[in-house]
Amino acid sequence: MELVFFAAVGGLVFIVNRYADFLADQRAGAAFEQVHEVIANVSYFGKSSHPVCKQHYSETIIPFCPALTHDFKVLSLTECGHWFWFSARVYLFRVETMVVKPISLEEAREALKDDPERLKHYFPESSTDMDSKKSA
Repeated sequence: MELVFFAAVGGLVFIVNRYADFLADQRAGAAFEQVHEVIANVSYFGKSSHPVCKQHYSETIIPFCPALTHDFKVLSLTECGHWFWFSARVYLFRVETMVVKPISLEEAREALKDDPERLKHYFPESSTDMDSKKSA
């Protein structure tokens, strides 16, 4: 009987944890849609930019409990071809901070180096350079 109880509580905690991650992701996504920064005469507008990859980190105080703090880092590309990192911190399902940090093409290429499919899609010239180096 105790085993069934622990299994039910464990399943409930897992579902609540996943739902907390989902809610935090929704809040960060809404913050991304609302961001509009102008840095060095370049407009970084969340609605018109394309998110390329996202990193989501959850901080838990007690193991197996839903996280209260979530950190998001999104690599995005504007319509004009400018790359930037969007960082957001969600605490208790409220967006605490949002930061837009422009990056260079080399930094964007470095960020995508572990995902060869995306690297080839966004930087086709670098993948042909890599293929020629492999064949040599």
